[in-house]
Amino acid sequence: MSWLVLSLLLAADPGTQATLPPGQDDAFADMLGRGGEPLPDGCRWNGALIDRSFIISQYDCGGGILKLTLKHPTDINAPSAIARTERFVLFGEIPTGLREELVKRIRAGEAGIRWDFTHLPSPGVDKELKAPFPWGLAVVVVLAVFVATLATLTIRWAAKRGRLSERGHAVARVLACVALSVAGAALLRDAFWHTTVFAVGELSRAPSHASIVFDSLLGAGVLALASSLVRRGGLTVSLTLVGSALVFWLVTLPRTELTMFGEVSTLSPGTSAYPLNSRGFRGPEFALEKKPGVFRVALIGDSFVEGDGILDEKMTLAMQLQRELATRNPNGNYEVLNLGIAGNNFASHVTTTGEALKQLDLDAVVVCLTLNNDLSPVDGQVLRAAARRPSAFSFLRAVLGDSINTIVLRLTAVGHETSARDIEHGAKQSARLAALQKQFPKVKVHVFAFHGLDRELFARFEQPVIVPPTFDVGDFIAGDGHPTDHGAGRFAQILAEALLREASP
Repeated sequence: MSWLVLSLLLAADPGTQATLPPGQDDAFADMLGRGGEPLPDGCRWNGALIDRSFIISQYDCGGGILKLTLKHPTDINAPSAIARTERFVLFGEIPTGLREELVKRIRAGEAGIRWDFTHLPSPGVDKELKAPFPWGLAVVVVLAVFVATLATLTIRWAAKRGRLSERGHAVARVLACVALSVAGAALLRDAFWHTTVFAVGELSRAPSHASIVFDSLLGAGVLALASSLVRRGGLTVSLTLVGSALVFWLVTLPRTELTMFGEVSTLSPGTSAYPLNSRGFRGPEFALEKKPGVFRVALIGDSFVEGDGILDEKMTLAMQLQRELATRNPNGNYEVLNLGIAGNNFASHVTTTGEALKQLDLDAVVVCLTLNNDLSPVDGQVLRAAARRPSAFSFLRAVLGDSINTIVLRLTAVGHETSARDIEHGAKQSARLAALQKQFPKVKVHVFAFHGLDRELFARFEQPVIVPPTFDVGDFIAGDGHPTDHGAGRFAQILAEALLREASP
């Protein structure tokens, strides 16, 4: 057990994903169809959006706008791709002729496109990019082995000459054990992290299988040596090691300040790809009190509401809903607040709703659900809180690193089928919403679901749920799942109709 506790003393290197550096817009435009010439199936290029890790190219094919998403070949959703080239995988529902022409164009022009890796490149892709050596891990291991070797040699020298007291022997053994344990745990934790990202499909964040095996075997060997020193050192050495590890666990609990909205942690700078206001939400600054004569709506949800994948701020669900309300009722004055927090689930949406009702001057609230994912009781809010206090999760996070976040969320994620437990959880959150509605009767609380509802779950809700009657092919980003700007516009139309039907300013 001592080696497991001692692995708290290490720092892992999680790696990053492939990203597109700026300055490649013209290369993409030429490759994807710029020039105005007609493409197969009567289609014409209609522009593209370039994000840090994907591209959405649009085509006007007469019957509407079709979208093609391009990502790096190591993307986790790559198995669902419609085509693959050396540097890209393609997602989307487009005509066969257009697809074949675009694949040909991409293969001809992709040599001029560059992917960057802030840490580790994908195995087998972009081989000209060298993986940076993990200097942090190397320094930890080399320094730990040096200290352990020095302490071990000191013990042997003193034992032969009888020049070291019993207390000195114990101190030397503690130094040797700590140093070896740090080195072994560093190697094992690094191997565990990369095994995790391999298991969940994030191949661009993991090194080769041989590297993982080497780290595992060497780490296990070093820890075995540390364990032998513990056994020889007796109870004093063991208690010293355990105590040191526990102190390290407690003093390394996260203490960085979170951007808070009451009891809810919002999106902090560096955690979002989009500009945030001072309250930690995407969108323009807003005051707690609304202006006279304004009908104010708060949209609450996860990354679907935040607008993950929608690069143009004006095309997010909140901004499109604000314009749609004004178009339908030109005499009204509307303000729609984007209170989307990526990673939140239904329970956290309800907590955010409570804070919004207490802090903001509102006329309506729309709680937006991404089902069935939002029925999980564990989300980013829960894990961030647990990581900041002594808990089983913070202990495991200290032992296993940030990979524990991925493991917990994967284990607790709701599948495609709605279970009885999921329905019960959803009904409980609906009851919490109903209680808030009674507490704040002047503000109408709506529930909107981006996807269809399970009938039994629908029957357990205490409020009607707004669900799109139909879905278009372009409503969601192919291979990603978040709403496109087109989808956000359609959802805004549905919500505007429901809001204006309920009340007018």
